[in-house]
Amino acid sequence: AVVDAAGHTIIATREPDAPALLLDIAQSKAKSCIAIGMPTRAIMGLAQKKPTWFGSASRVA
Repeated sequence: AVVDAAGHTIIATREPDAPALLLDIAQSKAKSCIAIGMPTRAIMGLAQKKPTWFGSASRVA
C-alpha cells in the first residue's frame, strides 16, 4: 500500500490468491510509518534495538 503524507491511501494492491486481510495489514503498516515519521526499515531497526520499548508502544496503540 502507498499512502500520502496525511495517511490517505493512494494505491493498494494484493496478489490474486492473497487473503484480503493482507491488504488491511499493508495499509496499517504504511499509515504507521507516516504516524511515527520513519520508514519501515528504520522502525524495524528500532524494534530490534529496543524490543521492550517497541512491544510496549504496540500495546498502547
